[in-house]
Amino acid sequence: IAPDIVHGHSLGSYGWVTMLFPWTRRILTPWGTDITHDIKNSAVVRALTTAALRRADLVTTDGAHCVPILTELGVAEDRISHINFGTDTKIFAPQANIRRRYREKLGFDETHRVFIQTRTLTPIHDVETFVRAGLKLCKERRGTRFLVCSDGPLRKNLEELVREAGQKDSFFFPG
Repeated sequence: IAPDIVHGHSLGSYGWVTMLFPWTRRILTPWGTDITHDIKNSAVVRALTTAALRRADLVTTDGAHCVPILTELGVAEDRISHINFGTDTKIFAPQANIRRRYREKLGFDETHRVFIQTRTLTPIHDVETFVRAGLKLCKERRGTRFLVCSDGPLRKNLEELVREAGQKDSFFFPG
């Protein structure tokens, strides 16, 4: 197919396969643990990841903490682009009836401010920080609701943390 650009999301096999396309522009996007942890567990993984990064024309990351790691791995700063996530809600706005239907299903009304978390409930994703921040926010702003839309080994601990804080009506763990 002779692609003009190959974009590898994450630096496991998806990132490594970009090296099979030396004639085209290559973009890599590490997502965090692929450069903060995975490369520490295996010399082979580190070598393949480093080789892919050094051959990339552009490396994008949403985490500012990843930039120094990338430069340490040999990526020139002018080939790193730190891009913050965000959504333009003027363009991407749910239809009012869909929003209302989901809120009614969960028992929320339009006065409730809703936060959603989707990371796996494992230590590396530190969802506990989200929950603790939410507990603080519950004290400052009544009617705040939190959806923890994922699962993992820390789910029971996080549910207990919410229960102990007396905020089980503000947090929902649908899995």
